[in-house]
Amino acid sequence: MNGKSMGFVLRDVPEECTYPTVAVIGSMVNIIGFGSLLSEKSARSTFGHHLRHFRLARVKNYRRVFVHPASIFFQRGIARPESKVEIASLSTEPCQGCSFTISVFEIPEEQLPDFYAREEEFNIVSVEFEEENGRVNFGLMCCRWTDEEYIKARGQNEFDRLYGAYGLTTIWGFGEDSGILPCRVYLRHCLLAVQKLGEAIYDDFINNTFLGDRRTSLKTYIAQNPSIMQELPPLHLADRYSGWTEPHSFTHQCDKVAVMTMVKILGYGSLLSETSVRSTFGVTMKNFRLGRVHNYRRVFSLPGSLFFREKIANLATKEIGGLCVEPSAGSSFIVSIFEVPEEQLPAFYQRELLYDVQNVEYEEHDGTKDKALMCLRWTDEGLVEKHGQAFFDEKYRAHGLETVWGWGPESGILPCRVYLRHCLLSVEKLGEVESRIDISDAVYNDFVENSFLGDRKTTIKEYITKHPEIMDARPPPSLIGRYSG
Repeated sequence: MNGKSMGFVLRDVPEECTYPTVAVIGSMVNIIGFGSLLSEKSARSTFGHHLRHFRLARVKNYRRVFVHPASIFFQRGIARPESKVEIASLSTEPCQGCSFTISVFEIPEEQLPDFYAREEEFNIVSVEFEEENGRVNFGLMCCRWTDEEYIKARGQNEFDRLYGAYGLTTIWGFGEDSGILPCRVYLRHCLLAVQKLGEAIYDDFINNTFLGDRRTSLKTYIAQNPSIMQELPPLHLADRYSGWTEPHSFTHQCDKVAVMTMVKILGYGSLLSETSVRSTFGVTMKNFRLGRVHNYRRVFSLPGSLFFREKIANLATKEIGGLCVEPSAGSSFIVSIFEVPEEQLPAFYQRELLYDVQNVEYEEHDGTKDKALMCLRWTDEGLVEKHGQAFFDEKYRAHGLETVWGWGPESGILPCRVYLRHCLLSVEKLGEVESRIDISDAVYNDFVENSFLGDRKTTIKEYITKHPEIMDARPPPSLIGRYSG
């Protein structure tokens, strides 16, 4: 069957555009989607109102695989470089006998430059596909490339800027034994997008998409790692990476995967206390228990804006610090784990807007591992970029502070006394916990021995031994309910 009988002509795009031979219907070009673009809503969000004739089809003799890191995941902070492997996006590659469901839609030729710019890491190829009525057609599909061809086309400087800057030495060199795994936020996004399209499409996606080893299907992988469906995007990316639900909605329905309506959160200061957690999150909080986080350090190095507003900070002595957590190989400490409804997340993010809230691996009481949201150290640049200079000026500069996250080991920052007393009163009520993951000491002792001043050397145990008067630092009447343990 030739193109003429099907109502389109096969035409070469001008050579200076460097586009492959494509199927052109009038001035419209067929594009093939195979990940989140299986969703028409996703496709229209990307290509706009000019997109036409969205439908489903099938590609044969290609395989869909999570095998290359996407620079945009690093730029947006959803790759997990600390895991070394949970960084992969989707691509396709030739594979005799393989096939999978695709979306096909048409866009104006003039949108091709933007399409190529967005998909800069791929070899964009004109690929044969089969329409639902059995007819054969052609469309542009993002395929596996090589580092050499990428650098030849884009230049070494572009490679260094988009990949080398994040510690990557290759885009397309991750082989079957590399261990590369999907970016969790992006995988969840794809799953949420395709499960809205019906059982057949969802099943095709999880059965005919593979990890970088080319053997493990997504169906197997998500069955072994159900926590992926809890891998929520940062709040500012919620609309983009939530399977194209309604804006700002964190509630997702799922028939095929056990999507949690409850989200796990880790507490490490006053939220080690169940009473404190319930007073913050209310009666919908469930399943409070204790666990442990490894390779992170708990440190008093964040000046709390609230401390200044309520006049419990002392800038003259630098007793202004609240708690935060930062990566530290070999460190560990006890955390609380609890679950809250997804719809509470916007309020949680609003309360903790000074922090970089990320999914962090923790260990349960029985030794099993999972991930949950935890408030981490950020940067002034990230804070200002997200919330604006006016926010920084109002919350901090107005109180004489020039930095939020720039208090290094030599800065001399100390805990806010009222807040430290509150934390100590909270944790000393928790008693001892026995487990197989080395939570054998009292929770109180873990807190004072594994929390540090801003110098990252002095423990809270050492500090309060030298300054027992901290326990006399009572809150003002307006804060008695909030800061009395």
